[in-house]
Amino acid sequence: MIEYREARVTDARVIGSLHAQNFRENNSSEADSPALPTELIKHWRSLLEHPADSQYIQVAFEDEQLLGFICVYAKHDSVLGSLIDNLHVDGNSRTTGIGSSLMTRASNWLAACSKSVPVYLHVLESNQIARRFYERFNATNSETIAMETHGGARVTNCRYTWSNPQAINTGKPD
Repeated sequence: MIEYREARVTDARVIGSLHAQNFRENNSSEADSPALPTELIKHWRSLLEHPADSQYIQVAFEDEQLLGFICVYAKHDSVLGSLIDNLHVDGNSRTTGIGSSLMTRASNWLAACSKSVPVYLHVLESNQIARRFYERFNATNSETIAMETHGGARVTNCRYTWSNPQAINTGKPD
């Protein structure tokens, strides 16, 4: 049975590892960086040890295995709104509804604390699978921009947006 819950500091290692695994699958410019998992584990440990008031991190576990996680920040930017910072699902768990469940949980949380605030995220332009996933949730590709990754590489990202958190749940996910 899948357990959804708020992330804990003790989850930092598996969250960082899954983040690094998915990042490598979708970003060839830094796929060989041996420091990436360590950097991301430190990043997630810091976020979980010192959470922002506006931060929500939800995980999905089955037994002891992390299947996915989502991290969002309410009212992150005064213009763009609330940020879906990360959504990652283990490769063996994709198309099982875990990503959709995490999106729904995050959008419900955002609706409770920032109902009329827009929502946005960034996704690699080359990540067609993720882009189609967000489009099924009625996201609009508002702009394509160059950004820096964790390791400093320049990549092209799409900024996907919603008018408010409720608009996320009106989509037709997998």
